[in-house]
Amino acid sequence: MVSEKVPEKKPLTSNKPLATQKRLSKYNIEENLKEKEVVQEEKEEVLDDNLPKQHFTNEDVLREWETFLTEIEQKDKLIHFAINGFKVSKKGDDIQINYPSVSSKVEFEKVSREFLSRLKQNLNNHYISIDYQINVKEMKKEVVTKRKIFEQFCDKNPLLNDLNQIFQFDLN
Repeated sequence: MVSEKVPEKKPLTSNKPLATQKRLSKYNIEENLKEKEVVQEEKEEVLDDNLPKQHFTNEDVLREWETFLTEIEQKDKLIHFAINGFKVSKKGDDIQINYPSVSSKVEFEKVSREFLSRLKQNLNNHYISIDYQINVKEMKKEVVTKRKIFEQFCDKNPLLNDLNQIFQFDLN
């Protein structure tokens, strides 16, 4: 038998990377941290001594809040429904906002800069700041069981009681 030498194949190499540039995930932690740093840098405002500081009343604040709510209602209904239950009042040179839940505060933070700049301009006072306070009294802490949910549905549709008697639902 004659043995023939089979030449070894060399792996192909390339000067450029074959894969495209990696796309970043929207859940990338590094990018989120960079965005937060940028937002914090934007929040730092420099107050000038030449800016006006005119006196304003609680009624002025409430009037501006109502006009702001009507504008937000036309722009974004979801945010309007989230912040409609806020209690706004004047406390010194600050605006105190009582909110019922953390999720509604998150929705308000999307438009809070717009509200604050509008307030500063219309009240002619650039030293206003917003203090947030959660209203714990209005928050409902209730354990909802399957039985309670079923009873609520029974109030709306009494035929469910008959079905419960026939099929003996396990609502524990």
